Amino acid sequence: MISPLSPPIAAQNQQDALSDVRISIFGVGYVGAVSSACLASLGHEVVAVDVSADKVAMVNAGRSPIVEESIDELIAAAVATGRLRATTDVAAAIRGNLCQGDGPRVIAADAPPALSCHQLKRGAGMAVLTEAQKQAFWRDGFLVVENAVSAGQLAALRAEIAGWVEQSRAHAAPFGPPTIDGRPRFDMGAEHSADKPALRRINNPSDISPAYLAAMRDSDMTEMVAELIGPDVKFHHCKINLKLTGAKTEVRYHQDFAYTPHTNDDIVTALLFLDDIDETNGALTVVPGSHKGPMHSLFDGERFTGAVAADTETALLAQSIPCYGPAGAVCLMHTKLAHGSAANAGDKPRGLYICVYTAADAIPMARNPMPSTHEGEIVRGKPARFARLTETRVELPQQPKTASFFTVQGQESAKAAE
Repeated sequence: MISPLSPPIAAQNQQDALSDVRISIFGVGYVGAVSSACLASLGHEVVAVDVSADKVAMVNAGRSPIVEESIDELIAAAVATGRLRATTDVAAAIRGNLCQGDGPRVIAADAPPALSCHQLKRGAGMAVLTEAQKQAFWRDGFLVVENAVSAGQLAALRAEIAGWVEQSRAHAAPFGPPTIDGRPRFDMGAEHSADKPALRRINNPSDISPAYLAAMRDSDMTEMVAELIGPDVKFHHCKINLKLTGAKTEVRYHQDFAYTPHTNDDIVTALLFLDDIDETNGALTVVPGSHKGPMHSLFDGERFTGAVAADTETALLAQSIPCYGPAGAVCLMHTKLAHGSAANAGDKPRGLYICVYTAADAIPMARNPMPSTHEGEIVRGKPARFARLTETRVELPQQPKTASFFTVQGQESAKAAE
């Protein structure tokens, strides 16, 4: 038998404080129907959402869409008092600061497990990022946001990585279907072996993997980028940087704009966390606000090193902070933000799927260091008719000819035995 909760007198004050909460429940199956009825009977305003018009009609008529003792009476009473109604309209159910402090509280009771808060916002035509988050990005030059892809998308991305790592065990040197400029797709560090793989870079995985292409084109990550530099956004290139356990890969400090200069700097590097990242496994570190400072040279005399000078790196490290988060989070980073990362010293891998997006009117001033079959694809909005120029002085990079930029920074790739 189902009955509304009866809190003890000691908890009554807490119950009173929580009265009149607006709640949207997605899915009117067994859990959703029972939750809707009980919460409404406690005095909350409940909107039940379902794709089935028949279920919605039954609830609005005061009848239960499921069979359970006493549920019909609870639903009938809740509908009669106006505390419970049902709808097929997602937008109507979640209008008003979804998942924020004073908007409706949302419970996805019988919704698909991959449904995220951000996806609900997008379905309702609402912004994914808050104004505070947007301001933080432009102030600091970066922003970490959780749930940037769905659970299903993340699982597919991680499955591809696991397969590629296994493939790498059979290779002693960079391998795989070549990129469109003829370089190996997969790169390993010099410490790589079959027993302890050190796969560290997959170039433009969106060219060979439907899962990575979909995440690049249509995920909450893509939507966040569009809210920062849109409405018209195009794709530039992508890659995966891996730090497997025991690998020695590190990233010396640099600014991405020095590798990919454009006519303006409305460019976002989206670094999607493929693993949980903490203080142990080589987290990305950034210098807040450095996107507003000078561009640092990546040359040592006439030699392109792909990294800032040693004394500059020391100064930047002193100001840097780490970016931690769970798998599925994303660090949205301004193209001029100084950043780097240390080697993985922990017992779990650290993978980043790195997608570079530009405003549609940002035109490259140098050849793409990682040409892609999807380069220039409009992922949001429409193509630009005019280029937008920002007055600046740009040091043109020298593009890598090897499997990855790690060799440019002095970290050799694995080599087959002679």
